[in-house]
Amino acid sequence: MRKSTSLIRRGCALVISVLIIAGIVISPSVALSQEIVEMDLAAAIHYALEHSSTLKIAEHTLEQAEAKKREAGGEFLPQVNVGLNYVDGGTNFMAGMNDYLEALNIVPPGSLQDPKETPYMTSVDITQSIFAAPVWLGYKIAERNAYLNKLDYEKARQELAFSVTSSFLESIKTAKLVKIAESSLAQAQRNLEIAKAHYEAGLFTKNQVLQMELAVAQARQNLLQVENGRQMSMAAFKNSIGMDQNTELRLIEDPGFLEPQGITPQVESSEEQILRERLDLLASQVTVEIAEYGVKMASAGYYPVAYLNVQYSQSGADGFVFDDPGETITLGLSWSPPLNGKTWNAVKAAKEGLKNAEEGLKLAVQGAKLEIKQATLALAEAQQRLELTALGLTLAEENALLATKRFEVGVGTAQEVNEAQIALEQARVNDLNTRYDLFLSELKLEKALGQYRVGNAKGGKISE
Repeated sequence: MRKSTSLIRRGCALVISVLIIAGIVISPSVALSQEIVEMDLAAAIHYALEHSSTLKIAEHTLEQAEAKKREAGGEFLPQVNVGLNYVDGGTNFMAGMNDYLEALNIVPPGSLQDPKETPYMTSVDITQSIFAAPVWLGYKIAERNAYLNKLDYEKARQELAFSVTSSFLESIKTAKLVKIAESSLAQAQRNLEIAKAHYEAGLFTKNQVLQMELAVAQARQNLLQVENGRQMSMAAFKNSIGMDQNTELRLIEDPGFLEPQGITPQVESSEEQILRERLDLLASQVTVEIAEYGVKMASAGYYPVAYLNVQYSQSGADGFVFDDPGETITLGLSWSPPLNGKTWNAVKAAKEGLKNAEEGLKLAVQGAKLEIKQATLALAEAQQRLELTALGLTLAEENALLATKRFEVGVGTAQEVNEAQIALEQARVNDLNTRYDLFLSELKLEKALGQYRVGNAKGGKISE
């Protein structure tokens, strides 16, 4: 019994060992078989434009508005109605009346013609409005609405491209922050080895070695936090472009990302310029135009509408044998007197809507000017901050180099070298953040000025 139990245990151990070995062998091959997708900024924007559900909704809304515009254009064409009526003979009240009247001697025999049974009636009615303001105004409103949806669609594309750009830059930046943290950890580990060597030689105390071990632990903790930030940024980027989270993605950075684009901050922008270039302000202008047409449409209720009507009809008997054609041509006016105040109130409501649209345009212009001012100040501040961070980085590198040399020869202390390394890491982070902030500030100013366009991503900058 014990022998059989031992054999079973050996067999289970063998199976487990085989599974473990298979997992070790197979797992790397599975990982290697997964394709890694490489993507630069231009490709990321293109991918997002192709897969964004928000953009697809805007596209469907645009197509709907275009269809409504074509529908409104159809009102200019004549309205045609065709009819065919059939009346069964049994329903003809004159059927059989001749025999009854003759039997009562009311009429002489054979004096009345027998009514036709199963009569047919066909008609064609064509109406064409003439000088009909509601038709024209309805078309103009539909046309302006279609243009408004076109602006909204283009704005949605620009907002998506800008969002992808920001997320792309954040992912690239966090990846570089990981490298900075890795470099700091490697330096802390080298300093720990030096401290241990000096401790063995009797040059350092145990306390200094412990300080170095603490510095290594802190560097590891910092690296873990930065790596988590990198993964979160990558997940957010995949979400921004509509990519599956399980896709292995590698972002390719353009070397020109960290080079300032040389955009000069705007001192002042004229209202005409921003109205001409910003899509949101163009949309506000179109909204005012739609409201103006709405006032005219409501006022059209005070006036008659001229129309031309042509009617043609024929009646016939069995076998669709038609005779007695009739034709009518009518040129007339149609008017509903505004006696119940409906038209007056419609005009009042339309005028209030126009005032709202005009105030909305004023607010949009004020908001645009504020956005331009803020973007201008932010860009100027980022440009000045870059000079400071570059100088601070140079100084931190010199201090760290000096402290490291002193520490290596046993003259410096662990606290000095740790403080110098922390200052160097922070200076590198500050310089990196400032360079990306400057790049993004330039894009924000372009966006505020209405000059941001979805096009070729050259040097990380979206421009025409």
